[in-house]
Amino acid sequence: MGVADENNTAILEMYTDYVTVTESAPEVVVDKAETHFGFRVEDMQTILPELVYSDNNGVARDIKWNNITTLLVKENQQLHVTIADLVARVEALEQP
Repeated sequence: MGVADENNTAILEMYTDYVTVTESAPEVVVDKAETHFGFRVEDMQTILPELVYSDNNGVARDIKWNNITTLLVKENQQLHVTIADLVARVEALEQP
């Protein structure tokens, strides 16, 4: 199961309440000339299941947005280090 601390009945109860509320909320479609980007929770569950809240049946319900932000920041930091290393290597190769 993908729920953190799956033995904690209080957390499971709060999550069940959350799922009930979100499933009962009407879907609102906003017709704007904007481009939106996002993730499908089912896709995220396949790629990184630890970033998904799942119900007791293992069905993906929501993305752990706070956790994904942390991973994106960490990856960005690693990319900056890699870029700095590659720039230094190119500069070294360009030296006479």
